[in-house]
Amino acid sequence: MNPADGTPGSAFTVAQAPDLAALAMVRAASWTARASQPDVLELSPLALELLGFGPGIGPRLSLHHDWFPCMPQADAALVEQAVEKLRAAPTADGPPWEGQFRFRRPVDGVSLHLLARARTVRDAEGELHVIGVFQDVTEQRRVEQELRDSRERFELAIRGAGDGLWEYD
Repeated sequence: MNPADGTPGSAFTVAQAPDLAALAMVRAASWTARASQPDVLELSPLALELLGFGPGIGPRLSLHHDWFPCMPQADAALVEQAVEKLRAAPTADGPPWEGQFRFRRPVDGVSLHLLARARTVRDAEGELHVIGVFQDVTEQRRVEQELRDSRERFELAIRGAGDGLWEYD
């Protein structure tokens, strides 16, 4: 069994084990796509699990048929623009892309906030690929929203009380 993603019989080298375990610890996963076939993503087993694609789905998924239907339209457009920009990069080591988007897991309908990073690379045969990782930042986004809400309630309470605050340094 692969300790990083829990899949039976997954092969990995000892050198890869720390990287895979680290990705699992931060709820992150990887994917790749050939620049010549930008609609086809190949997701790692950890990615398939994190994104809630059920058994028998993947590892190759279509952006337009499998991925985009799980996203709000504006977020899907953002990702599509990023893929096109990365695909248009004439060489490997082009500028990296980073963005956040929402994703609804098809298996249970749970909404995730994902932070994604991607860049282009060339394989040994010279073919251009887009590689990327994404991380589930749902909990971070939830805590950030709670902090904004708390601050807003505090400011309303201060205004409503007719009091003021100052900070002395």
